[in-house]
Amino acid sequence: MAQYVSITIAAICTAHAGAQSGELLVEVSNAITPQTPTATVSIYAQVGAPLPSYGIGGALFDLFASEPSFADVTYIYQNPPLGGPYLPTNHGNWLEGVETGQTFPSQGPIQVPYLLLSVEWEASAFEPRTVNLWTDNILHFSTFTAPQMGNLMLIPNPINGSATIQIIPAPWSALALFAGASMLGARRRRR
Repeated sequence: MAQYVSITIAAICTAHAGAQSGELLVEVSNAITPQTPTATVSIYAQVGAPLPSYGIGGALFDLFASEPSFADVTYIYQNPPLGGPYLPTNHGNWLEGVETGQTFPSQGPIQVPYLLLSVEWEASAFEPRTVNLWTDNILHFSTFTAPQMGNLMLIPNPINGSATIQIIPAPWSALALFAGASMLGARRRRR
């Protein structure tokens, strides 16, 4: 009995040591200004060693922002998931239940990071600030490890991603503020 237990523990440790790694990456297209009031937020799947990825089998997660302004989601699919795309619930600052992935594996390894979806974030005000974005609640993340359907591997403990959007006020407002301060300083010197 003792030998059986030690063999089982060794097999579990070996399987975990060679586990596929993966993470979600968050990318922001640009800073927000009055001239460019929206930024595209893109979510990518990054799959690492030890095996190549022939596609993202699926990912189910939430996307958050420190303040509301998410627009509608645009999925980027090579093959939509079975049953079609499932749109997340948009709470303004939280996209709940983002579900993405491929139905079938590719014939060759895919380029990673792999674009899962894009969503627009639009500013409603332009005072200088930083908006934080992050993924959380990853319920499922899997990859195809070969071009056959049966080679779907669940990625244990995937890493969440994060990014920031910079809100920059109009350059003319900063210039007006500087000019106003200069005039005030000049007026005080004359007294």
